[in-house]
Amino acid sequence: MQGLDDKKHQNMIKAIDRFEKNAPACSDLIPENIEEIIRKQITEFKGLYDYYHILMKELEGCIKKYNGQHESLQRRIYPCVRKMETELRRKRRF
Repeated sequence: MQGLDDKKHQNMIKAIDRFEKNAPACSDLIPENIEEIIRKQITEFKGLYDYYHILMKELEGCIKKYNGQHESLQRRIYPCVRKMETELRRKRRF
């Protein structure tokens, strides 16, 4: 599974900060409709990043639960399987 590139994200956050800092002083350089689109995309971008972190926390919880279940099952099933296979080998000999 591939995660987000933290360096790329930090670079984008820096660019967003620069945009938000400079936009009021340079409002005549960028058409209103373009600035509105950019601001909407910034909001969506930040929301997606937050959502990504929520999903990662859920995934980490799921992985912990899976590993716990795996270990529990492994402790119980392997001895039983060994006993069954040993018994089947004994029956084949006789």
